[in-house]
Amino acid sequence: MTGDRDLNAAREALTRLHLGAGVRHAQLRERLGPELRRIWGITSKDLTEVMELTIVRLDQSLSDLPKPDLARTARVAYNLDPDPDLVGLLYMDRIKALSGRLGPKNSVRTLERHVKSVREHIGARLARAWPPVPADALRRVRARERAARSPAPTDDSRLLASIGSLLVPRDPVEESINEFLAGTMLVPRDAENRLALARTAAHGDWVCAFSSPHRFDEYRREVIPPWGPQPLPTTGADLLRKLRQERLRAGILVNPEAARNAAPVATLPLSPQLVEQISGRLP
Repeated sequence: MTGDRDLNAAREALTRLHLGAGVRHAQLRERLGPELRRIWGITSKDLTEVMELTIVRLDQSLSDLPKPDLARTARVAYNLDPDPDLVGLLYMDRIKALSGRLGPKNSVRTLERHVKSVREHIGARLARAWPPVPADALRRVRARERAARSPAPTDDSRLLASIGSLLVPRDPVEESINEFLAGTMLVPRDAENRLALARTAAHGDWVCAFSSPHRFDEYRREVIPPWGPQPLPTTGADLLRKLRQERLRAGILVNPEAARNAAPVATLPLSPQLVEQISGRLP
C-alpha cells in the first residue's frame, strides 16, 4: 500500500508532467520521480520505454473521464499521440493549436481548466492498485509510435547503393548526394525539439540523419545518445533548408555506425563546407 508521503510526491510530479514536451521530454524519467514511477511500476531506464509505459498508464487513467472533451484535451496536454502538427510543440503552443482547431467555444482558458480537471482526476486514482502494464496495450503504443516515425513507406536501397558506390573512385559523388536530397531521413531532436547537434572541437558541429527507422532505433539503442524520443521525419533537401533557415553551420552524418570499428558501407559524411555548397543550390 502506498503511503501518504509517496502519494503526495507522485501528485506533485503530475502537476508538471504536461509541461514542455509532456511525455516526450528528454528527462521524462526524472520528471516522473521515484514515487510516481514506483506507483505505476515503471522500472526501465530506457527513455523510449519509459515514454511508452507512461503513455499506457495515462491512457488507463483517462479511460473513465466523464466527458470526451476532457480526454481530447488531456491527450494533447500530455502529448500522448504522435500528431505531426503537435508533437514538436511545447505545452502552451499545443493548447493554442488545439484551441484553434476546435474554434471559439474552446478558448485557451477553457482548455486549461480542462487540464486542471484532468490532473485532479489522475491524481485521485493513484492510490488504487496498479497491476503490471498489459502487453497488448504496450504493443499498441509501440506500433503507433513506429508508424509515426515512418509516415510513408520508404525504400532507402537506392541511397545505400549510391553510398556503396563511393568506395569505387570512378563512381560520381553526385549520385549519392542526389539520393540523399530526395530520400526521407529521420533526424534526432533534443529535449527542446531542436535539431540535436554533436559538437566537436576539431571538425565543428554535426547532425545525424538516418535513412530508415531500423537504423535510427539500432543506433539509439546501442549508443544511448541524449536525444528526445521523437525524431524529425524530413527529406535531405528540407533538412538542408532547415539548417540554412536557422543559420546553423553543421555537417550531416548519414547513417552513422554504432560500432566504432564497423565498416561504414552505408555511412555518408557531408562536411559543413559541402553542406553549405549543396544548400546554396537549393531553392
